[in-house]
Amino acid sequence: MSDKHGAHHAWSGDDANDVPVLIAHEIRGPLTVISGYLDILDRPLDESSHAKALAESHRAVKRIEALLDDLMRATCVHDCLAPRELAPVSMSLLAAEAVRTFAHASTHTLDVVCSCSGDVLGDHDRLHQALHNLLDNAIAHTPEGGCVTLRVECDEERVVTCVEDDGPGIPAEHTERVFGRFERLGPDAETRPGTGIGLYIVRAIIEAHGGSVYVEAPPDGPGTRFVIELPAAPGS
Repeated sequence: MSDKHGAHHAWSGDDANDVPVLIAHEIRGPLTVISGYLDILDRPLDESSHAKALAESHRAVKRIEALLDDLMRATCVHDCLAPRELAPVSMSLLAAEAVRTFAHASTHTLDVVCSCSGDVLGDHDRLHQALHNLLDNAIAHTPEGGCVTLRVECDEERVVTCVEDDGPGIPAEHTERVFGRFERLGPDAETRPGTGIGLYIVRAIIEAHGGSVYVEAPPDGPGTRFVIELPAAPGS
């Protein structure tokens, strides 16, 4: 499948060998959420904060359970990350949900700016996974105290979701490489945590939904902008 920038990605049989690595990588996200909320629950809390911490922890546990189910069933990366069901999903609500998973632990300013509901047909958990990976990547590459913004915009045919940061940016020659398997770019690549497959997973999920994802420089400043384009849900 090709995206608007001419990139082409084909799945091969060798991808089946990567499934355990992909799942292990994705489990780290909800485990981080659970760990953060356990730290919060160890402190005195009002009833509302206590309920929120428990709810987010339970949601993260369900994500781990779903990922482990995928590991048992999957025979290749495409099967593992393809939508299990197609239902209306609001990208605006999903954006706010994804940001909440980082709000307890991040020192960055995390903003959500939506001009529409952004309804698409997709798998809620898979699309959440893609946004989570993009936010995690943006926060990891943005200096402490920086800003990460998630935007949702729409037209009659598509929903465009952008994750923007004000970090150092990505050199033009690397904007396609960042989506490769096990790609870890930059001078600190050897010491930076991670396996370098988070963005590869993002592309797999979005292409399985009939969309595309690419990276570009923001038009009005430094940093990086990852752009997801998905077909708008009929009648939205």
